[in-house]
Amino acid sequence: MPGKQNNHQDYRFGPEGYRVSMVAGIHYDSELPDLTRFDMHWIDLENWPRKRHFEMFQGVDMPHFNVVGELDVSHALAFCKTHSMSSFALILYLISRTANEMDNMRYRIRDGKVCLHTSVDPAFTVLGDDELYYHCRTRYRSDLLAFCEDVRQQIALSVKDKVLHTEPGVDDVIYLSCIPWVAFKGISHAMHMNPVDSIPRYYWGKYESHGDKTLMPFAVQVHHGVADGLHVGRQFQAMQAYLNQPEQLLT
Repeated sequence: MPGKQNNHQDYRFGPEGYRVSMVAGIHYDSELPDLTRFDMHWIDLENWPRKRHFEMFQGVDMPHFNVVGELDVSHALAFCKTHSMSSFALILYLISRTANEMDNMRYRIRDGKVCLHTSVDPAFTVLGDDELYYHCRTRYRSDLLAFCEDVRQQIALSVKDKVLHTEPGVDDVIYLSCIPWVAFKGISHAMHMNPVDSIPRYYWGKYESHGDKTLMPFAVQVHHGVADGLHVGRQFQAMQAYLNQPEQLLT
């Protein structure tokens, strides 16, 4: 039986009323950046446990896989209401936090080699009053309230300046987008294939009530050379654990 729509989903973020965009896949230029600006290190491929798996997927035409599932956001929505917090900002934070807690979501492929970033930032899309999407990046912080304030400020700047690009070659990010109009069961992501893009993509969608629960579709796409279903599953589990007890994020 199809669930009914939850009318409490925030289609707009923050007091300025900037809407969440349905478009993901921020432009990624193949030009490599100045490596000295990144806090990262190269993986010794010869001694890397994933070496054979990585090499196998280097020869695959479409080396990415996509997992779609549902998360229970019932407690998280109540938490957001109590603390006057946007659920968009909270979900953005939780995806960023769980990605930063996992090496496999911070591996990046560059010219046949693999690096591991110390930290990755969320790069996401927002929708302006002109109903066109714009790109936004904010620094990941473990402090939830500080992160939410950064997001609010960066959204305002991105929409005001109509930002539609990122720095060429930057890969210390994860890409995120929300489709609050659709409780999707499947989704695909725009990305470059030459060279192959190894930045993880995340989507989440419309909340729907099912009995006493409110469920949210959640999708993760990763490069199979650096991550497996095990790692995506662990991120789903970590997300759900935080969503079940969001109050702990303030301690």
